[in-house]
Amino acid sequence: MRSRVALSSLLLAAAVALAAGTASDAAPEGSLYWLTPVAGYGFFSDKNHYPADRALADSPVFGARLGARLNPWWDFELAGSYSAPKEISNPDHAFKAKVMNASGNLMFTPVHWNIGSPYLAAGGGYVRYSSDDNPGLDEIHYGTFEQAVGWRSWMSDHMALRLEARNILSIPHKHWARSNKADQQLLAGLDFAWGGKPKDTDGDGVPDRKDKCADTPAGATVDATGCPTDSDGDGVWDGLDK
Repeated sequence: MRSRVALSSLLLAAAVALAAGTASDAAPEGSLYWLTPVAGYGFFSDKNHYPADRALADSPVFGARLGARLNPWWDFELAGSYSAPKEISNPDHAFKAKVMNASGNLMFTPVHWNIGSPYLAAGGGYVRYSSDDNPGLDEIHYGTFEQAVGWRSWMSDHMALRLEARNILSIPHKHWARSNKADQQLLAGLDFAWGGKPKDTDGDGVPDRKDKCADTPAGATVDATGCPTDSDGDGVWDGLDK
């Protein structure tokens, strides 16, 4: 288990470094909604023996997110995922399972940088394990407590790269304090966003991603690149020149 968590952390750190080196645009402002297809890899608890007497092998995972911004620091997101792992191989037969997960999560983004923003998430939901390979076997399901750490890097006003490491703790129907079965997911995806407006820090009407002159004085007239103009060359910006 420690090796799985260490691997997830290492891969996430490498992906974050790559995103920081390639992204350059700030997040849009105002009301914002997004739909995010995600894909990655799932690491399944070795304490959960299903559908027979062995744990499930690590497997690809696919899913989606639907989210909304509540304010500049807080978001709410619905998350879902699906995986079809096989039982760890044995000499007789490796049964195949279907694992479905859904949850609601609050996301907290403490800082916003031009290169992207880290976030933390926590929430609860549901996970179901079922199998068509073992006739007569009942599906099993749990409530979940989920935690995630991730990175969002905006490539345009309507698209952002998402990277996330998520822990899904299964909560039994009784004896909650004894919960010890947790799956991990390492995911990447693209936010397809709508409803926001381009970020314009100095309020000159030119979005930050096109603005070559930051901190333009209020009231000054600017050109298409966001730089103040001075038509008569007297050293006073147009719009402020009386």
